[in-house]
Amino acid sequence: MKALLSYGIALAGLAVVVLALLKAMATNLSYPGAKLMLTNLLRTNPNKAEAVCKSLPGTFFEPLASTFNTIAQIGMRDPNIVIQTTRPTFDGIAKGVIQGFNAHMTKAKLGMMAVVGGLVLSVLMATKPAEPKPDDPNYDPTADVVEVEEPGFFSGPGPFIIIFLLAGAGAGMIYARKADLERSIVRARAELLPELEKSIIEGRYQFPPKKA
Repeated sequence: MKALLSYGIALAGLAVVVLALLKAMATNLSYPGAKLMLTNLLRTNPNKAEAVCKSLPGTFFEPLASTFNTIAQIGMRDPNIVIQTTRPTFDGIAKGVIQGFNAHMTKAKLGMMAVVGGLVLSVLMATKPAEPKPDDPNYDPTADVVEVEEPGFFSGPGPFIIIFLLAGAGAGMIYARKADLERSIVRARAELLPELEKSIIEGRYQFPPKKA
């Protein structure tokens, strides 16, 4: 029963890491290919670029979509006003995107803690009590000798080590995905945001009709 408990804790932790990984990878977006596509749209059809950005929340597209939305509400093409509006908007939403991704990292850490807890519990249960010695008051030479079976694969730490490695690999992939997201946001601010601003200032982006 105790062995099942330790396995249950470790497997539950692994499941948490896997679920966090699946959610993190669901918003995976390659920057180089997306940059080429979006740059072309910003130069030819920025309104379509806005629609594309809105379709992929949780990526570097999200701050671009929010920037479009904010400048559309203002409805002005003055370069100074555009720049003073777009960049703070982009930065604020970008921070929110990264903070949202941190939730996946937190879940992965909790999962890793559960896996380690299961491993530690299995080690503690595998520790044998000290055998009584002849000078021990409780020593009984006539007591029956209990034969102990050779430990199998599942009675040792082997499975827990495998679970730990799998969970660690999953957590590592989430961390790498977060680093890639942060790099993509930095590059989008430097390379795509100026194209967005030009599309507004030069009149290629059509403001939506204002509600009466």
